[in-house]
Amino acid sequence: MNFINMNTRSGDRSQQVELARVRAGFVQRGESIADWARQHGFPPNAVYQVLSGYTCGMRGTAHRIAIALGVKAVFGESPSSDAIAPFKEQPML
Repeated sequence: MNFINMNTRSGDRSQQVELARVRAGFVQRGESIADWARQHGFPPNAVYQVLSGYTCGMRGTAHRIAIALGVKAVFGESPSSDAIAPFKEQPML
């Protein structure tokens, strides 16, 4: 039986680095991924799947999540970490 590693399906190392950067941003801000998902109207398990690389974000909910996280560009734009409000530096309260 052959198994496919779903985490390397895209074959793009830079995508994995970007996903790791986004996950680290959650840790740095002390924000839970599940809370972010709920605040943005996404199922938490779907956000975890995008951040783990399990789903590529080609269409549907995964695509919308990838755009909201800033790991995928909106058509005609380049991806940018400061283009997405949740990942801008926030002043400490």
